Parts: sequence; structure tokens; C-alpha cells
Amino acid sequence: MIDVFVIGGGPGGYVAAIKAAQLGLSVALAEEADMGGVCTNWGCIPTKTMLASSKLFTRMQEARKFGLTADNVGVDFGAVMTRKDQVVVRLRKGIEFLMKKNNIQVYRSRATLKDPTHVASTRPARSLKRRTSSLPPAALPSSFPPSPTRASGPVTTSSATGSSRRNLLSSVAVLSASRWRHSSAPSEQRSPSSSSCRISCLSRMRT
Repeated sequence: MIDVFVIGGGPGGYVAAIKAAQLGLSVALAEEADMGGVCTNWGCIPTKTMLASSKLFTRMQEARKFGLTADNVGVDFGAVMTRKDQVVVRLRKGIEFLMKKNNIQVYRSRATLKDPTHVASTRPARSLKRRTSSLPPAALPSSFPPSPTRASGPVTTSSATGSSRRNLLSSVAVLSASRWRHSSAPSEQRSPSSSSCRISCLSRMRT
């Protein structure tokens, strides 16, 4: 019997699983996508990695203020995204290593609560008996329905697809947690919210 079954391998899920295992419990975890969840693979880590590149680019453009010369400074956005992918993979592999180190059984599948004592997984299809389950909070983006009058209008994307783009957009609007900001607004009008600041910094890398 499994003592604790965690559904979801994001920051809430894998941390809970590791802690339970360190306390001596038998632990299993189900994650149908990539270990690390939205934060590691499509949200926090990718955007912070891209933000680091944009900040460095901005600093290089201001080199003369520090008595330095840095001519013809440019951006290879494909290389920026390649570095982002490398950082994400390294961190994801670190989480997977911690699962093995702490003897946590990982199921690469969707899981649901079947009854008070069983969890059903889809790959492999089986029912697992457990003493308790953990369902960490999940980050689920909302989608906008397509507009019949704006078939060729702006692209609507989520963190999963937005953090994987290989082309740099000319402008971006961010809609998150009831905040809406446009990256082309004057700096004094921008909100200090993290999502707006990230997009604003990335917009500076346009060629």
C-alpha cells in the first residue's frame, strides 16, 4: 500500500512528495506532462531566463555610461530561447533525480481519485490503494474563444505556447490575475507587476 499519493508534479506536488518520503512514508506521484509543472517548464523559470537575457542586453546598450564601448550589440532570439530550453531541462532533470533519490514512484499519467482509498492512473491503467492523497493547487490558463471578425488579428497564447515561440513579437499585451498592461506604454505608466515587467523588458530586444 502507498502511504501518500500526490497528483501533480509541480512545485507544490514534488515538494510535498519529497517531504513525505523524507518522513519515512511510501510515496507515489502522478504527472501527465513534464515534472516541475507550469512553473519549471512554461512559467516562472522560462520567463526569468528570458528576462535575464533582456536585462543584459539593456545593460550592454548603456555601456557608454560606464566608460565602455560595446558597438553593434544585437539579439539572436533563437539563441535566447535555446538557452532558456537548456535551463529548463537542467532543472527538470534535477527534480527527476530527487524523485529517484527519495524512492518516489512516478507515474507518467493522469490520475483521479477513484474512491476514499484508491487512485486510478491511466498509464499504466491501474488502481492504486493509498492511505491519503495530496492534490496541490494547479495553474490552469484560460483560453479566449476565436473572434469571427478578427480571423487575422492578434495571436492569443498561453504560457505553455508563449514561452516556446522562436520569433520575437513586435508588441505584447499581458492579461493575468485581473491585471492588463501593454508593453508599449510609457515606462512611468507601467505596473511593477512581474508579468508586465518581463514582457516590457523582452520588448526591448526587438530588432
